[in-house]
Amino acid sequence: MTEDVTPFRVSVIESPDGPVIRPHGDMDMATADEFDRVTTPLVNAGQATMTIDMSEVEFCDSTGINTLVRLRNACHGAGGRLSLASLQPQVRLVLDLTGLNEFLSVSPQ
Repeated sequence: MTEDVTPFRVSVIESPDGPVIRPHGDMDMATADEFDRVTTPLVNAGQATMTIDMSEVEFCDSTGINTLVRLRNACHGAGGRLSLASLQPQVRLVLDLTGLNEFLSVSPQ
């Protein structure tokens, strides 16, 4: 029996407060480059204040966390800010245990 695997993708929704980035699927070593391909040009184009809607991410390994930390640093370095919203319980737990929940500006919901 084969398991249905939904391919990773990233969508961008424009909002008055800056782009909302919505990754769909696991954030890990296999998908970090795709996430960077979407987010890096936004920061480089001056859209350094953004929200990452994590509602469709059920798993985030150390590579995914590292990708978020690098993006946060790039946003701050460009004068913007990064916020994470709608975290799934497992991803929130990892950020809480590592202490990155405050560093990455995670919404309290």
